[in-house]
Amino acid sequence: YHAFVGKDATRAFCTGCLEPACLISSTLGLSDAQVKEADRWAEYYEHHDKYTFIGKLEKPRVDIDELVEEALFAEEDGDYVPPAVPSDSPDLR
Repeated sequence: YHAFVGKDATRAFCTGCLEPACLISSTLGLSDAQVKEADRWAEYYEHHDKYTFIGKLEKPRVDIDELVEEALFAEEDGDYVPPAVPSDSPDLR
């Protein structure tokens, strides 16, 4: 479950996909049945004795999920071109 920590992973709960690209809040392109799966999980955690509510995630000022989703769709369509990294940029690894 560590992949879910600190993230709105609604899409992962809807689809069962645990890949990094699925650990986002967007339900764009999912069926009604898949979206209802998120509600089922929310209800499960809300009423289960083992799980305790500890807080809510705040939505970031920039919707990073939306940006990631746009990049993923563009990559699937072959339209995604990664931004160039200037040669004088520090190594961020």
